[in-house]
Order: sequence, then structure tokens, then C-alpha cells
Amino acid sequence: MQEQDFEAQAALPTGHRARDMHHGTQANGKGPARHRNDMLKHAHPDKADIAAQLVRRADEWIRRAEPRDLLRVMLRGGLSPVIVEEGGHVLTGIDLSDGPGILSKVGMIWVDLSAAETLAIFAQVWGASDPPASVDAQEAWIAADTAAQAGARRFLHDEVDENIALFGACVDEWLVSNQA
Repeated sequence: MQEQDFEAQAALPTGHRARDMHHGTQANGKGPARHRNDMLKHAHPDKADIAAQLVRRADEWIRRAEPRDLLRVMLRGGLSPVIVEEGGHVLTGIDLSDGPGILSKVGMIWVDLSAAETLAIFAQVWGASDPPASVDAQEAWIAADTAAQAGARRFLHDEVDENIALFGACVDEWLVSNQA
């Protein structure tokens, strides 16, 4: 089994799985695009390698996520690991899911306050404008407020860093499910 990183996974719209990845074309329009990590391979990836790869996919997802998806994760959670083996390569990614899972609560803001109250506190910390109370208006707010987006990304990166062990647990779960 070999491991291969794919940056394209993090750039896919919500709902795409690792097996939907493609290389696209180079900036000059000639031939397939080669992503920075396309050639990173390990003869025998271990749990730590795959977990580290999954953490990188989470960080990439956070950097590239639409503002509404950042808000969704903060309000409802939903990060979901994608680990598949295809052609002897381990492919990883992050997707959004409504189902429960090991990563589904990573990035959720405090549940003991309302979303509006919590977002107001976060906005003050981030130096962002005050968020509106309604969820629909909050999506427009985060889309328009770059300080809120940057703060949300920092918060989610910190959440990933604080929950590294959960990424290893995702790999354990995947390894067990693939031994059947």
C-alpha cells in the first residue's frame, strides 16, 4: 500500500469524495496539472503518516472553505474524514457531513450559549463587526466581513491542533473497517 497526498481534495466543493478527484490542467492549459504533493509516496504508510496527511487535509479545507461552510462547522460541526485506498494509494480528504463521527464536533463553538451570543463574543475577539441574530443573516455577515472569516479560520485551525489525537482515531477506525 502506498500513500499519496492530493491538494485537490481540499478544493473540491462540499459533498465530493476523494474518489472524485482529478488533476485538471496546468495554468498554461497544456496537460494535467501536477499538484505540489502528487508525487509524495511512502512504500508502507503507517497510522501516523496517514493521520498527519489527514490533518494537512483539514488545514487545507479550512484555508479554502467558503465562509458559509466555516460558519456551518462552527454552529453545527460536521467535519468528516475521507480515507480511501485506490490503486495501492491511500487518499485522504475532509468532507462535510450531517452524520455523527469522530471529527463531527471539532470546531463547534460553545453550546451553553446561543449561536448569536457566542458569535458576538468571537467577533469581539476577532475584531470583526457585530454579527446579526438570525442564521441567514449570519451567513451574509461572515461572507462580507473578512475579519470574521480570518478569525473563524484561526479558530478552526486551533481546534484541529487541539484535537490531533482524533485524526489518529479516524485512521484507526478506517484500518479496522478495511481489515474485514
